[in-house]
Amino acid sequence: MLTLDADDDMRVVVTFLTGPIPTGGVGMTVAAARECVRRDPKMLAQSVKNKLSPKFEYLVEHAGLRPGNVGDMLRLDLETQIKPRVQFLALTCGMGSAAAAAAIRKSNPSQVHLLSKGFEDPGHNAHAALACMRAGSGMSPEQLSAALGKYPKMLDYSPEKLTKCFGFLGKSCGLNAEERGRVIAATPQVLGLSVEENLAHKLHLLVHELGLGEDGAREAIVGFPQVLTYNTDSLRARFEYFLEDVGCTPNELVAMLASYPQGVITLSMDNIARSVGFVTDVFAHLPSDDYQRRNLGDGAPATLAARMICKNPTLLGYSVDRKMRPTVEYVSANYPACCAMQALKMCTSSLGGTVMTRCFFKERAGWNVQLVTVSLFLFSYGQLD
Repeated sequence: MLTLDADDDMRVVVTFLTGPIPTGGVGMTVAAARECVRRDPKMLAQSVKNKLSPKFEYLVEHAGLRPGNVGDMLRLDLETQIKPRVQFLALTCGMGSAAAAAAIRKSNPSQVHLLSKGFEDPGHNAHAALACMRAGSGMSPEQLSAALGKYPKMLDYSPEKLTKCFGFLGKSCGLNAEERGRVIAATPQVLGLSVEENLAHKLHLLVHELGLGEDGAREAIVGFPQVLTYNTDSLRARFEYFLEDVGCTPNELVAMLASYPQGVITLSMDNIARSVGFVTDVFAHLPSDDYQRRNLGDGAPATLAARMICKNPTLLGYSVDRKMRPTVEYVSANYPACCAMQALKMCTSSLGGTVMTRCFFKERAGWNVQLVTVSLFLFSYGQLD
């Protein structure tokens, strides 16, 4: 119990703080209640019925806080602080009640809580930041409100910092206003990065070190804005692997980033290397045919593997042992004439649910499946281009 020599009113407050939620209490532990009172001793003099209980109810039902996280917010005044701050997020920022409540609920406990920021003050930085983003970010009102919901820390940045980032994306990266808005809306964290110490280095990496050129770098940024938030050294190592070890061209790397960025950026390098090695081995052991030569040309297994991965980067995300190897082994065992490219493309479909099932019905229909025909069947049903 709290060791307080308190009158009855104080005891009512303590009981309210530590009482179970189903019976109308806050549900704090004794230690949490003691800390709450230590931070705001005046709380002990407040009426539970007229002050603390309505505040708790609003924080949970309207502001989005979980009951267990209400503690520190009880020190705020409901009418002059809590409500205006919630309304600033929901109405002024255009987030709406549900998105504002979600942002408040997810507020990072290691940073200043959203409800602890003085949004009710017209001179607070958030008002200037919001005006700056509306004027220069390129985001539509809908994009801006959604971005604020994902990353409300945008409101902490000075207009000078925001303007510098907008200028970098526009002038240095070559993005028009609509593209700049899409990039920021997709990855609002980019606004918190230093232009000189971070973003400029990533742009130099894309344009010069990796040889993508200005157009290629621009396409990479628009296609996968998150590229601006990853560690520069990690990006360099990954891109160099695809360009030098796998054998992709800069244009192919940009296309892969646009179509399957997680395969290039987020998969472990061990898994990527394992997939590349398996695809190369398939081209070394399975036959070629006119279909494969029309799509991939001729070349060594490693060259064909690079072309195949660039055309079908989702192969990088499949398990070699659980998906690709069983599929290729089934195809090569039952249809020896099937080329390596077609066998690998079948890995994008379910072996048991699609490939084997359709082949079963083909056989029941009396087709000559030993000769062509897995590819013909899948081609007829839209599984092959």
